[in-house]
Amino acid sequence: MKEKIPDILSALGVKTYKSGDILVSNCPIHAGDNTTAFNVNVNVDSEFCGKWFCNTKGCHNEYGGDILGLVRALLSRDRKVTFGEVVEFSNKFCGTQIKSFQTDLLTNILSRGKPVETGLTREEIRKKLVIPAKYYIDRGFSPEVLDEFDVGLCTDPTKPMYNRVVFPVYNYTGDRMIGCVGRTTTSDPTKWLNQKGFKKGDHIYGYAKALPYVCRTGTAILVEGQGDFLKLWMAGIKNVFGMFGSQLNSVQELLLQRTGAMNIVTFGDADEAGEKFRIECGKKLGRLFNIRDEIPEGDAGEMAVVDLRQRFSKFLAA
Repeated sequence: MKEKIPDILSALGVKTYKSGDILVSNCPIHAGDNTTAFNVNVNVDSEFCGKWFCNTKGCHNEYGGDILGLVRALLSRDRKVTFGEVVEFSNKFCGTQIKSFQTDLLTNILSRGKPVETGLTREEIRKKLVIPAKYYIDRGFSPEVLDEFDVGLCTDPTKPMYNRVVFPVYNYTGDRMIGCVGRTTTSDPTKWLNQKGFKKGDHIYGYAKALPYVCRTGTAILVEGQGDFLKLWMAGIKNVFGMFGSQLNSVQELLLQRTGAMNIVTFGDADEAGEKFRIECGKKLGRLFNIRDEIPEGDAGEMAVVDLRQRFSKFLAA
């Protein structure tokens, strides 16, 4: 596909001139007038081949600075397109299949957690925790959903997560832990603790399990926390992602783009953090997705399952 970059640009109406290994033009994404703003590396022998950027408005940040991000940006000038449409266009244009490229890309992205990856399998993690966590059963969560996501209490006093309910975060294939977050069950003022070195902003909670449902429905419901995620899952609403708070970073944005979904539904709490979450999603995702905000009366994770099922009935997983 790298060899086809000049042809792709030409086919999509982008006129460039070459400067060394770089194709240059005004940015065709936002139709700027700076004739040197848009740059694409076309040196097929370079590890940077296919990298592109817009140095005027940063269009590459919105779509991803790789080849497929470039194709999506160009195809999205007239209407929003899904990642699946990008793959289909690229397959037809290049006469090859790039599905494996998509899978490898996601795997590489999620492997950013590798420095803290324990190497432990789900089975090994489960042996180290008391599952399901009674603390969350007492808060209205079902033993079944806690068991499914390996949510349990750490009772080992030698571990940093001692007396905390641990939420393991697994890799893209869902078989090995790349990090975890823990919720205190005591009076510890640090309510939540992240595993040392775990960059939660580079990940989405429940990604591996929820991805098939997001792909099937074309819609991703975004919630702030793990508890919100589990409550929707209990209600049978499985096209849901947990975003680890009210901020989104570029890796999470890219992961959302790669699902091929067209629609985003935000379901942040009815508080200041929830409002920040809705604004953040609108600002960073509004150009790529159709966004709708759903606002609970209070904390999304404290809603009754029956109420969640009624509100999101159209998104119930098959």
